[in-house]
Amino acid sequence: MVRMTVKPKTAFIIIVVTITFIISCACFPEGQMKLEAAQEGEGTFNRYYHYSLATLYTLNGEIDKAINEYIKILRFDQTSVELRLELASLHVRKGEKEKAIAVLEKSITYNPENLDSHLLLGGLYGSLKEFDKAIREYETVIGINPEKHEAYLFLSIFFQEVGNPDEAITVLKKLLTISPDHLMGSYYLAKIYLKMGAEDDAEEWLKKTLALKPAFESAALDLGHLYETQENSDKVIETYREFIRLNPEAIPMRLRLGQIFFRMEKYGEAERVSREVLEIDDSQMDARFALGLSLLFAGENLDGAIDEFLIVLENNPQNHKARFFLASAYEKMNNYSGALQEFALIPVDSDLYVNSRIHMGFILKEDGRIEEAIEMLTNCIDTKGTEDELFGFLAALYEENNQLHRAEDILKKGLSVVPASIDLHYKLGVIYSKMKRDEESLQEMEEVLAIEPENAEALNFIGYSYADRGIKLDEAERMIKRAMELKPGNGYIIDSLGWVYYRQDKMEEAVKYLEEAFHITPKDPTIAEHLGEVYEKTGKRQEALEMYRKALELNPENDSLREKIDKLTGQPATE
Repeated sequence: MVRMTVKPKTAFIIIVVTITFIISCACFPEGQMKLEAAQEGEGTFNRYYHYSLATLYTLNGEIDKAINEYIKILRFDQTSVELRLELASLHVRKGEKEKAIAVLEKSITYNPENLDSHLLLGGLYGSLKEFDKAIREYETVIGINPEKHEAYLFLSIFFQEVGNPDEAITVLKKLLTISPDHLMGSYYLAKIYLKMGAEDDAEEWLKKTLALKPAFESAALDLGHLYETQENSDKVIETYREFIRLNPEAIPMRLRLGQIFFRMEKYGEAERVSREVLEIDDSQMDARFALGLSLLFAGENLDGAIDEFLIVLENNPQNHKARFFLASAYEKMNNYSGALQEFALIPVDSDLYVNSRIHMGFILKEDGRIEEAIEMLTNCIDTKGTEDELFGFLAALYEENNQLHRAEDILKKGLSVVPASIDLHYKLGVIYSKMKRDEESLQEMEEVLAIEPENAEALNFIGYSYADRGIKLDEAERMIKRAMELKPGNGYIIDSLGWVYYRQDKMEEAVKYLEEAFHITPKDPTIAEHLGEVYEKTGKRQEALEMYRKALELNPENDSLREKIDKLTGQPATE
C-alpha cells in the first residue's frame, strides 16, 4: 500500500477550505431568501470564516495573522467582549501589553461590568507597575461582585506595592469576613504581618493557615523561619517535626530540619534526618551532601563522609561544594595528597576557589613546602586577589620565613585592594612591631579602631605597647579594661592588665591578674616570664625561678630568660 503524506501548510489549507465549505453550506438554507437575510448571512459567514482562520492561526503559532483576523471580525461585531478578550490575550502572548490594555479599555466602554476584562486589565497595569490603575480595576471588580475572591488577593498585593500595608490588611480582612476559611487570604495576611515585623500577628495567621491546610509547606516554613529569627530553636524544631508527622513524605521540610540541626551543631540529629530522606528517596543528592557534611563535622566517620561526597560527585562532577568538603575530609584524615588533588580541581570561577587555595597553602606549609605555598598563593592573588584572607596568609608565610619586608609589601598591596580590612591593618601593625617601628605599628592599630572602635585586639595591643614602654599607663589601663569587657576570660588581655599594674608598681593587683592569665594560658612563655618578674620583684625568688624555667621550656631560644635564671641561682641555666 502506498502511504501518502501531506505537508503541514497543505493540511492547513485543506482545513480552511473544508471549514469554509461547511460554513457556506450552513449559510445557504433551502428556499428563496430575502435580500436582508442574504446580507445577514454574508456577515455571519465572514465572522465565522475569520474566526476559524484566527483559531487555526493561533493553533499554528502564527500570532500576528491571528491578531489580524480578530481585527477583521471586530468590524462585524464591535461590542463582543469575548473577541476582545481573546485579542488582548494574543497581544499579551506577544508581549504587547500596551496594545492589550487598549483593547480591554475599549471592551469596558461597551460592557463596563464584565469582570474578566477588569481582572485582566488590572493584571496588565500591575505588570507595568501602574499600581494605582491596577487598584482601581480590582476595586471595580469587588464593587460589581464582592464574591470575586481573587480580586481581594491582588488588591492586597498592589496596596503593598504602593506602600499601604494597612489598606492591604483591611482588604484581606474583608475577604476573610466573607469567607473565613479562605486559605490564601489567611496566608497573605500572615505574609504582610511578617513583612511589617508584627511577629505575634504573623504567628497567629500562619497557625490559622496551617489549621486550614496542614500540608501547606510554605506556611510551615514561614512559621519556622519566624521562630528562627526569634532564636527559638525548640519551636522551630516542633513546627517542622509536626509538619513532617502530618506529611511524612515532605522531603524539603525534612531537609530544612536537617539544616537547623546542623546549624545547632547537633550533627547526630542532622545525620538521622538525612538518612530518613534517603530511605524515602535514595536519589536525593541534597540529602547525601547534607549527610556527608554531618559526618564530616561530627568527625567520627570520615570514611562515611567521603563515600557520600563521592556519590554526589559521581552524579554531578561540577558540584564544587561537594568536592571542597571531600578535600576537607581528606585533609582532616591527614591524606594530604588526596586533599591537594581535590582542592586543585576547584576552578577559578568557583566561589570556593580562594578558600581551596588557602587550604592548599596550609597543607603545603604543614608539609614544610613553604616556597610552594608562597608561589601558589602569589599566583592566586594575581588571578583572584580580592580577599584579604589571601594577603594575610601569604604575609604570615613570609613572616614565618623571617622575610618581614616581604610581609610588609604584601599587606600593603592587600590594603590597596581592601583598604577597610581590619585583619590586614592589624597584621601590618604586628609586622611593624617586630621590625621595631613602634609609631607605625601603633598607627595601624589606630586605623583598626577607626574602622571598629570596639576591637578588643587593637585596644589590647595599644594598651600593652604603652605598658611595655612605660608610657601613658592610665590610658593603657583604660583601653585594656575595655578590651577585657569585650572579651572576658582572654588570658592575653588579662596578662596585659597585670603588666600595666606591674608598671604602675601595684604589685598586689599585678600578681592577681598575672596568676589568672597564667592559669588560663599556661603555654605562653611571655605570660610565664611576666609572672616570674612580678614574683621576683615581690621577693618570691623560688616562685620566680619556677616561672622563668617554665618560660624557658616554652621558648628555649630566649637568652634573657637564661640570664634571669643565672641571676637567681648563681649558676648558668641548663638546657
